Amino acid sequence: MTTVSVITPWLDASELTRVYERSIEGAQAVVIDNGSDLMHAEQIEAMVSRLQHGSIYIRNENNRGFAAANNQGLTKATGDIVVFMNNDVECRPNFLELVKKDVQPGALYGPSKLYKHGLPYLEGWCIAARREVWDRLDGWDDRYYSGLYWEDNDLCFRAVQAGFGLIKTTWPAWHFNNYTTRRIPGSTDHSLENERLFLQRVQEWGADHAR
Repeated sequence: MTTVSVITPWLDASELTRVYERSIEGAQAVVIDNGSDLMHAEQIEAMVSRLQHGSIYIRNENNRGFAAANNQGLTKATGDIVVFMNNDVECRPNFLELVKKDVQPGALYGPSKLYKHGLPYLEGWCIAARREVWDRLDGWDDRYYSGLYWEDNDLCFRAVQAGFGLIKTTWPAWHFNNYTTRRIPGSTDHSLENERLFLQRVQEWGADHAR
């Protein structure tokens, strides 16, 4: 039987726990608490304790960032399919069944596919793949970028260069856009610099492969 792990970094926003708990019912949850205040942390940990399937709560005393937290979770996830999903997402009850049916080897999958600078990417609030795909990609790049944004563009660019597809799904999942990031001071401070770094990486890759 195919198993699913859902990896979610979390910072405060414990009011989202009930919706999240319903949304991923039936999966292993790996929740990485990136330094939540104690009141929020207690509720987040209590939610994880109610979930089954070997769900795991990981506590960081400081905010290690989105990509680093995702990679922490990847080391603990046991599912055949691994979904990276934000905490500000709501899914219908058939979400996991569709994930199990749709996610096949050789691609990344997600409900939101966009283009920036002419390059396709799946938005990082919900991206799924088979475990062997994540292992080939070596997870998210938690060293090249500071702060938030453009990590999903980088992930998908590397996936395409490795020969993986980017497949848009019709999964019943909705993102409360920027619900959590607008509550984090300085969350957008690094966006322009990360965009510059991403374009530099793309240009360097193009130059290397033009030789």
